Amino acid sequence: MMKWIDKRNPKYFAYDSYGGNCMNFASQILYAGGIHKTKGWNWYDDWVYAHSWIAVKSFAEYASGASKKELYCKCNDNYYRGNVGDIVLIGVESPRNHATVISDLILNDRGETVDYLLCCNTTNLKNFPAAAYHYTNQQLFRIYGWND
Repeated sequence: MMKWIDKRNPKYFAYDSYGGNCMNFASQILYAGGIHKTKGWNWYDDWVYAHSWIAVKSFAEYASGASKKELYCKCNDNYYRGNVGDIVLIGVESPRNHATVISDLILNDRGETVDYLLCCNTTNLKNFPAAAYHYTNQQLFRIYGWND
């Protein structure tokens, strides 16, 4: 995750000029973390991909309807239950404008999560506090993995 925040992974097309690269970045992180490509979520080359790989709204729709054999996740989980590598979708009126990935947790003195540090590469933010983000509508997508 940290390697590609301020630059683009040359193995993938950069969609900055097509509405942003944030979901593509988040998908690359999920894939690098071991999440398997499926018919509904994949990228093979610049123009052969599932829309859910590169578009925030499409990813949210895919993840919400995916079977546990495709992507085992909990959409709209309790916001403070996230872990490093989970996806936080954010926006103004709905959390479907921008994708970020949790890079660290901010804990209080009781060990409870009070905020997240987020990474994204459309705006190239590294370890940026979620509470300071200009988009305040935030939704956690807790990623557990996949089942064969």
